[in-house]
Amino acid sequence: MTSANEKKVAVANSEKYFGCVILQQHFHRAKMSDKKTPYQGKRRVFGEFRCPSCNRMWQSGNSWANAGQKCKTCDIMVYPYKQRPLERKDSDDEDFIDESKPHLQHLCEKCIRLGHSCR
Repeated sequence: MTSANEKKVAVANSEKYFGCVILQQHFHRAKMSDKKTPYQGKRRVFGEFRCPSCNRMWQSGNSWANAGQKCKTCDIMVYPYKQRPLERKDSDDEDFIDESKPHLQHLCEKCIRLGHSCR
């Protein structure tokens, strides 16, 4: 049989624990809302973009976590709807990344943040 004091201590401890869990969940939710892209790592990835304004679609081997690229047509920031790791491809593959092709830094949010090319 538990005493009244033991019950008070158990309730107080569970409230503290419950409060901590709520705080952790709130923090987790806040972090989740900061995510603008599917990928949340630190490396450059391959991204697929679609402008919500003009429906223009493009792919880029210069896609980063929580960084978008401006649509050439609408000049609005667009975040990738799909991202995957970069893979070495043959030049005849659809997803081939041509490193000799110029990177349009003025359209890249990562470059704008860094103040130089993100490559």
